[in-house]
Amino acid sequence: MADRSGKKKRAALWVAIGIAAVVAICCGGAYLYLSAQVSKTYGVPLVVNAEGLDTQKGTKITIHATGKDSSGNSVDSVFHAGSDSSDIALRPGDYRLAIEASPIAADGTIYDTKGASTKVSIDKDGKVNVKKEITIKPVPAEEVTDAQIDAAYKAAKDSGISLSKLDKLKEKAQKRRDDAVAAKKAEEEKKTDEANKSTEASTSESEQTSTDQASSGGHSFTTDYFYVDVPSDWKQNEWSVTQLDDHTWQISHKPANDYGGAICIAVAKDNPWPVYGTQELGATGTGLNVYVGNGAGDGLEKYLTIGLTKSWDPNDPNSVRGDGMTNSQFQDQLNAREWLKAQQESQQQQ
Repeated sequence: MADRSGKKKRAALWVAIGIAAVVAICCGGAYLYLSAQVSKTYGVPLVVNAEGLDTQKGTKITIHATGKDSSGNSVDSVFHAGSDSSDIALRPGDYRLAIEASPIAADGTIYDTKGASTKVSIDKDGKVNVKKEITIKPVPAEEVTDAQIDAAYKAAKDSGISLSKLDKLKEKAQKRRDDAVAAKKAEEEKKTDEANKSTEASTSESEQTSTDQASSGGHSFTTDYFYVDVPSDWKQNEWSVTQLDDHTWQISHKPANDYGGAICIAVAKDNPWPVYGTQELGATGTGLNVYVGNGAGDGLEKYLTIGLTKSWDPNDPNSVRGDGMTNSQFQDQLNAREWLKAQQESQQQQ
């Protein structure tokens, strides 16, 4: 009985040892598995949108990764990415991915990398989560700086690109920028030249207008009977005067993109347009009067100043009255009537 009891105790002890051994082996396997997962790197499928960039013909995109892995170790690494997601490989952890220097496209295009970053997290089981895509836009060629080109060149040096290819890409970037600057300068000079020519033309037109006005007694247009002044903002080539016959003139105004208008002025003894509401400006002292018609268009007469060059002068013996008589003739007539009246009164008294 004693022997059998001893055998049972030893069996129980071995079983207990055996169980402990299994647990130890299992836990050790789990530790080794988790350590392997943490130390393993995973490709990051980062999408970078860069119009016109082919990383096989130009340079790759330099990615700066900073952050901490899942073990709390700081990470500060640089990757040169092309079309393969394995170009960026990181252990589980949380990181910031940033494009700090522009790639150089095959034609020399440089990109704006300001704010070009995203965040990525990698779980211990290898699940990768990229927060967003990154988009970099071409910098207008004339705005590219030497500092941007130098930074792009320096960033690509360690990407595995041949130095001769990189030098050629840098030269293309410089030439593209220099050509654009030269073209912009030429365009600005052309605009300046056109502006100067326009100013000269306006000055010449203004001088011509002043000359014309000087020859017209300071008015825009003058005849022996009347004068016309047009608004100062009317361009010389937008208005004109046409003499329709020996006593009628037409003033026309035709600004750009506008129908404009016209008005007629007549010098005559009697109103030539009695049924059209014609305005009688006054007598000229020559036996003729000046009449202004209603005109056509948007009330052209309200913009014009029309006056008499000469008018009837009661103190001028040769000035012609509205009835066609000169002042001296009219005075002679009055004198004759007074003489006749005196004669008739004298005869009645006899």
